[in-house]
Amino acid sequence: MASSIQINVYLYFNGNANEAIEYYKGIFNGTLIFIKSFGESPEPYDEDMKDKIMHAMLEIDDTFIMISDYPKDRIFSVGSNVVINVALKEIERATNIYNALSNDGSIQVPFSKQSWGSHFGELT
Repeated sequence: MASSIQINVYLYFNGNANEAIEYYKGIFNGTLIFIKSFGESPEPYDEDMKDKIMHAMLEIDDTFIMISDYPKDRIFSVGSNVVINVALKEIERATNIYNALSNDGSIQVPFSKQSWGSHFGELT
């Protein structure tokens, strides 16, 4: 059975992700598939982050753009706010790819199961 891998663009914003969602939705005639604020997360976040976007997924034809506001505990800088998102259905394969990439990278978020049910990790 062939496995499936999907590579998407993930855009981080400095507090204006909602505006970006509407902008890209309008230009590309996209469909908002999912949106969750930091306030909807079981993890604690500062009060001023509660209405900011933790994760949104915009579908444009057969492609997805992921959008998020940058968490306050990380330094936002233009140029480092575009991320390649690699999505796999097979946890073992995802773990192997993450571990291989981390050999020459810097782990930002360890690969593990998250509160939203999926596994997630981030590295540069």
